[in-house]
Amino acid sequence: MGMRKVPIGTRSVTGKHAMGGAAYESSLERDLITLFQFDRKVEKVITQPVTISYVDDEGKARRYTPDVLVRYRRDSTSTEGIKDLLCEVKYRDELAEKFQELRPRFKAAIRYARSQGWRFKIFTDRQIRTPYLFNARFLLPYREIETGTHSLDRIRCALSVLNESSPGSLLSTISRDKFEQAALIPALWHLVSNFSVGVDLEQPLTMASRIWKLP
Repeated sequence: MGMRKVPIGTRSVTGKHAMGGAAYESSLERDLITLFQFDRKVEKVITQPVTISYVDDEGKARRYTPDVLVRYRRDSTSTEGIKDLLCEVKYRDELAEKFQELRPRFKAAIRYARSQGWRFKIFTDRQIRTPYLFNARFLLPYREIETGTHSLDRIRCALSVLNESSPGSLLSTISRDKFEQAALIPALWHLVSNFSVGVDLEQPLTMASRIWKLP
């Protein structure tokens, strides 16, 4: 496994992700890990997965450690044909400024990924920091919480009748009691986070968001 020193700078934020314990060395890397851990097709996220040896344009021997390797589940037809993904995380302005310098390492990563049957992709803050990320960050803690079967059934039953609604309207349909509505919110977000209730996660998630019954 590759070992990489953590750079010191304003963008360097080290730690372990709360969901799954994957280590990261920047807030942007942490956010990308959040996206992958929210993706039900992903089996595992490995940080600093491999160190690649290559020769740069000046003939010098170099070593490069990509940020993340994403392993996809192989027990579902939804992941059939999807290759595992070797990732580099860079802020867009840094990538633009240093691209010519970084290009040889990226070419080496592409070759290495192909030799392993993987893909290689560069992710920037423009791709990562979207409404989808903030929704994933909000919903992930609800994925594994304990919720009563009765609460889940009430939500499913009401949405089955309505077919389409919003979180606020759905809860008002189930009960007029504000305290009871509040008690049902974790169960609703649990269903949303596990993709048991349809919602457009590319848009900011609010109590007025459109939600719908899934087949």
